[in-house]
Amino acid sequence: MKRLLKYTAIFLMVLMSGSSVWAYTYNEHITTAPNNKGDVLVYPWYLALDGGWYTKLTVINTDAYACVVAKVVIRSFKNSEELLDFLIYLSPSDVWTGVLKYLGGKVIIYSDDDSAVYSESPLVFASTTPISQPMFGLDCADDGDFAGYVEVIMAAYKTMASTAAVAKSKIFYGYKGVAAGDTSIGPMTLPSVGTNPNCLAGYMELQNLTLGLSSSLRATALKDNDTNAALTTGPETALGSYSNNTLAEIEAALTKNNIGMPYVNGSNTALHFFTFPTKLTQRGIGCEDNSVLSPFFKQHSTAASQAGKSRDWCVEYLIGVYDLKENTPQSGPFSGGGTTYEFCNEVNWIATSSFPYTEGWARYVISAGTNTLGYTKKSVESSEPLYYNGAPVIPSYLYLGTLGIEMNYGAWTDTPVAGALSPYCYDLVDYQYTDSAVVTVKCPT
Repeated sequence: MKRLLKYTAIFLMVLMSGSSVWAYTYNEHITTAPNNKGDVLVYPWYLALDGGWYTKLTVINTDAYACVVAKVVIRSFKNSEELLDFLIYLSPSDVWTGVLKYLGGKVIIYSDDDSAVYSESPLVFASTTPISQPMFGLDCADDGDFAGYVEVIMAAYKTMASTAAVAKSKIFYGYKGVAAGDTSIGPMTLPSVGTNPNCLAGYMELQNLTLGLSSSLRATALKDNDTNAALTTGPETALGSYSNNTLAEIEAALTKNNIGMPYVNGSNTALHFFTFPTKLTQRGIGCEDNSVLSPFFKQHSTAASQAGKSRDWCVEYLIGVYDLKENTPQSGPFSGGGTTYEFCNEVNWIATSSFPYTEGWARYVISAGTNTLGYTKKSVESSEPLYYNGAPVIPSYLYLGTLGIEMNYGAWTDTPVAGALSPYCYDLVDYQYTDSAVVTVKCPT
């Protein structure tokens, strides 16, 4: 017991230190995947810490007939710096696994799975020579590679005539466009509306073999991203790039508010994670933020600058903490207006040890900004805007305690999305799973 609590304390101390216009039509766009299968997976965070804490990643091709190529992108927690990217080659019903761990003073990705390539010339798969690749160096000294998040983006697929196993070399050469003899399955297809198999699923596991601890969390799945160009390890692949969906539309699919997360304290503790995978902070001279790709955070940056705030691109939120009997520090005959806090990183975590109760839940309310209608305008790459409340965030939590560890997603409210094509205003549905067929949304004039 004492040993587990000692490692829990160390664990917490380490953490705290440190394209196109609208996609097709309004009804044919990226959306959250209610069945947890899609063509984009977001693993909302990973940890690779000294002391034996590592994160195992699993990507599953759930299609019994399709070969799939996907790009894995590992990003840092503060600025979304691209730490490492590579392609994986999945035959029908195939699985790839890899481990992010701390080894020899570095964070590495390790994999001996034959779906990953150790070298391309000569072609050697990781099942022959395992991959043990360190993360590349950071541009910003205040960032880190011990924590971050991971994206998996479908690059191409090929539907086969049977469910028989397919040699990985044939998938590799098929994606490269090499069709000589039997070394290739032939040209592969870019995922597109109506034909996209949306067959990727995945989960992550936080493990510590020394302590005998393990827990898993499914990846957040988005469907119909529809990659529209071949993905390579050359140019950086960010959400909203090489896609028939704009970044603003991806943000609309992820927008949420009124987030609820449970917590425990005392002999146990919890961490609340808030991941903004579309923020994509850009780095200027001297590692100073000078722009962001995200339409949401661009708008927020402008508002913050106008308000004279020192830090742009931070998301304001209010928090209400409750115990198991509905008590809250704000209850009683008198209360104040509450304190506004900020999420400023791409992956943010809150240690619930600061909460005043032993057990309960917390409500996080994202600031709606200055718009009097409660919707924040999101300018897209074209002239059409999107409107919604909240922010494009993935909330999850981690329990650490005497009985082990647990990971899960929080609860939230999906916020209606509205769009405008002058001179009309449209209610848009199906961006999120709980969107109803009819929603009442007012568009600003």
